[in-house]
Amino acid sequence: MLYEVAEQACHITKILVASDDPDDTAPRTGPVFDRSFADLLDEVAAAVAAYRKPDTDPATPRAALDRARHRRAALARQTPWPEHLPPEDWSAHAALLLAAEHALLALVDS
Repeated sequence: MLYEVAEQACHITKILVASDDPDDTAPRTGPVFDRSFADLLDEVAAAVAAYRKPDTDPATPRAALDRARHRRAALARQTPWPEHLPPEDWSAHAALLLAAEHALLALVDS
């Protein structure tokens, strides 16, 4: 379970690094999306932390996971670009959201 979460974290990191490189042709995510995605990653981290505490009430990891999945779904519905004008290539947004979902699914399956 944590191996898959770590793999997705590496994937997310690679996308964010490429998106931030001004000399790369990778699509950019932008500050609005980045702030919301950082909040999602905080929720994913809280879900992982809840699973790692052996003395935790069994409902706590599930609640943390539900919050993270709800935030991911809300972010997927959010327009990640200002003024409702999509960039020419917004595939980085989709790739990041998909990687976050895969990490969360790994926690669901545990």
